[in-house]
Amino acid sequence: MSESSTENLTKDGKETVDRILHQKVHFKLFYVGSVVEISGLNSTRRDTEAQLVDYIEEKQIEGKLKLLVSEDDKVIINVSRYGIKVLDTSGQITSKMSLFGGTSFGPTSVFGSTTTANTNPMKDIEVTSPPDDSVSCVKFSPGVLPSTFLIASSWDNKVSCWEVQQSGQTIPKAQQTHAGPVLDVDWSDDGTKVFTASCDKTAKLWDLNSNQFVQVAQHDAPVKTVHWIKAQNYSCLMTGSWDKTLKFWDTRSANPILTVSLPERCYCADVKYPMAVVGTAGRGLIIYQLENQPQEFKRMESPLKYQHRCVSIFLDKKSNAPTGFALGSIEGRVAIQYVNATNPKDNFTFKCHRSNGTTNNVQDIYAVNDIAFHPVHGTLATVGSDGRFSFWDKDARTKLKTSEQFDQPITTCNFNAQGNIFAYASSYDWSKGHEGYDPQKMKPHIFLRPCFDELKPSKRT
Repeated sequence: MSESSTENLTKDGKETVDRILHQKVHFKLFYVGSVVEISGLNSTRRDTEAQLVDYIEEKQIEGKLKLLVSEDDKVIINVSRYGIKVLDTSGQITSKMSLFGGTSFGPTSVFGSTTTANTNPMKDIEVTSPPDDSVSCVKFSPGVLPSTFLIASSWDNKVSCWEVQQSGQTIPKAQQTHAGPVLDVDWSDDGTKVFTASCDKTAKLWDLNSNQFVQVAQHDAPVKTVHWIKAQNYSCLMTGSWDKTLKFWDTRSANPILTVSLPERCYCADVKYPMAVVGTAGRGLIIYQLENQPQEFKRMESPLKYQHRCVSIFLDKKSNAPTGFALGSIEGRVAIQYVNATNPKDNFTFKCHRSNGTTNNVQDIYAVNDIAFHPVHGTLATVGSDGRFSFWDKDARTKLKTSEQFDQPITTCNFNAQGNIFAYASSYDWSKGHEGYDPQKMKPHIFLRPCFDELKPSKRT
C-alpha cells in the first residue's frame, strides 16, 4: 500500500494506532472493513474513508499487529472477517460491525465473504451462513426432489437446511434446535422429512413442509446415528446410541418396534437397503439384513487394529446391491471389506491421511473422519483430521486426488444424488484437545465442489 493512501488518515485514529504500536502491546488481529470506530473512555474516533482500515492492514502485513490493546484508552479492538469489535477492559462491546471491505486478506467468494488461502485452499464454493460450532454431518436430499437441498448437523445444537442452486449459490431455508449437540442426520426416501440424532438422548423428525420438529425416538444416552429404512413391506427409523442399543422405530409410535442390545456403544453405522452395518466400541462390527424385518446377519471383529470412526456401504457395480463396506479408523487407515468375499484377497486395507515427510523417522497419523461413495462411479472420498480430502478408486486400488491442506480438520462429507457436487465441512474435531482450539480463527465452513470428473475411475491398462 502506498504512503499516499494513508496521508489523509484521521489524525486521532492514526495516533491511537501508532501509540499502541509504540507501547509494544500485543494486538489481537482480525480482519477489518470500510468503517472503523476506536472508542476511548471519553471519545469515539471514527474513520469513514477506510484509511484507518488500510493503515491497520498495512501494519498487519508488516507483522506489527497481533493484539491491539490501548492501555491509556482502556480499549481492545478485535477485527475479524466476521466484523470489528471494540471493547473496553471489562469486555463490554462498545461497537460491533460486520464488515468485509478489506483487500489484504485473500479471495472473496461469490457470496462476498472473505476467506484466507488456507481456509479454502481448493477455492471451492462456500455455503453461506454456516453453523457456529463443529459440523458433525452433511447430507444432500434424495434425487426424487426437483431441487437440491443440503442438511447439516452441528455441535451448536442446530440442524440447518440450505437450497443449493445450479449456480452453486446456497440459500439458507430453515433451522431447528435440539437441547444438545446434533451428531447425525438423514433424509426420508421422499425428501419431505429429515431425521436428527442428538446428545440430548433423542432423535427427532423435521417435517420440511410444515416445519414441525417432533421427537420420535428416545435413548438412555446420546444418540450417535440415525438412518431411515425404506423396505418393500415396511419403513422405520434406526437409531444407534451410546446406551449400547440399536432401536427401530415406527415414527407414529412412542415405543420402538424392535430393540437390539449391542456389545458396546454404537460409534458408527450405515444403511443401504437391504443391509445395515453398525460399528461399536471395542472394534466390534455387526451386519444386519433388513428384508422382511431387521435381523442380525453376521458379527465380526474390525480388520483395523485401532478404533473405527466411520463406515460406508458400497454397491456392486453390476447388480447395484450392497456387497461390502469401507471402514475408517483413528489410525489413518481404511479397510475395504466384502460381506461374502469370493476371494479373501478382495478384502484389503490402505493407509491415508498421514504426513508425507517424516521427521526423525516419525510420521504424523490422523483420524479418518468420514467416508462417502460416489453414487455413479462407485469411487470414494475420505476426509480426515489432517485437513485434507482424498478421492480413491477401490477397484483399481489407486488414489485419484488429494486436496491441499486446510487450516483445520475436515469432519464430514457427502455427494449429491447426481454425483456432481461434493460437500465437505472443515471444523475442529478436538483431535488435538483444548490446546489445539482457537475459537477466533477456527470457524466452521461448509464447501461445495464440482466433482463428477474427478471421481471417474482410473483407466486400467
